[in-house]
Amino acid sequence: MQPIPAMIELKKEHFQPLVGRLLRVESQMGHIDLRLVKITAYPHFTLPNAMRETFSLLLCDDHARVIPSLGYTLHHPQFGALNGVLVTPVMPPPEYIQPGQIGGPTFYEICFN
Repeated sequence: MQPIPAMIELKKEHFQPLVGRLLRVESQMGHIDLRLVKITAYPHFTLPNAMRETFSLLLCDDHARVIPSLGYTLHHPQFGALNGVLVTPVMPPPEYIQPGQIGGPTFYEICFN
């Protein structure tokens, strides 16, 4: 395992190889494994002279469990435990909604800015 970079040093490239894989988020209440669905870059929201480009991770729980928006430990297979990551439930993106669908997976977002 590589040394854990400072949170500000994490870039979208650190997560790109993990798209489609399960990532564990953990708190004192327990853990949940979420599938990394998509990484979105937000170059227009990146401040001048920023150390990295603003980006977000879209994660999915296919079992439709809901966890509160809190700081969690995100387990990265290359770096290990990344503490204090805010995981927030979000609406499903339109491309993941089927016509007439009731229920379905729960989506979460982690923003790095």
